[in-house]
Amino acid sequence: MNDLQRTTDPDVLLHHAIQGDSDALGTLLMLHRSQVLRICSKRHPNPSIAEELTQETFVNAIRGFNNYRETGTFSHWLSRIAKNLANNKLRDDRMLKRAGGREPAELDDAATITDSMLEHVPFRLSLIKALGMLPPFQRDCFMLVHLHGHSYAAVAKELGRTVSSIRSGVHMSRKRLREHLS
Repeated sequence: MNDLQRTTDPDVLLHHAIQGDSDALGTLLMLHRSQVLRICSKRHPNPSIAEELTQETFVNAIRGFNNYRETGTFSHWLSRIAKNLANNKLRDDRMLKRAGGREPAELDDAATITDSMLEHVPFRLSLIKALGMLPPFQRDCFMLVHLHGHSYAAVAKELGRTVSSIRSGVHMSRKRLREHLS
């Protein structure tokens, strides 16, 4: 058994994982399993859903490991994946509940939504459509600040930008949303 197989030092494992060692990455992920499960369980009290989200977090981490930047900690990077998946699951569950339990594919088959039909839909759907028209950076800024309640500083840290660029992104997103919604 070599030293790598015996180590549980996250820094050593991360170094080897970055060098392409898939066993080191697997061990590193398992060291963070309880942390990821705790994050998923906080958002979803159902243990089976929390477990599914934990596994999905690891799959996404493995797929996206080439995009990992060493500017932050591995733990934070993995936590963001877990939080995003859990939040997406909550959003999808709410949307499904609002749709009366029908899957989105069933809704698409039931009717084609046209622009003229959107005039009769509540403001939220109009906002969703308008958000979809924003450039990705502006949309992210607006959603993280206004819909998720994050501070400008937290959003800047998460997106790897300056606070002033986040303020500018929020300002421009508000301006464009007003134009789209008026």
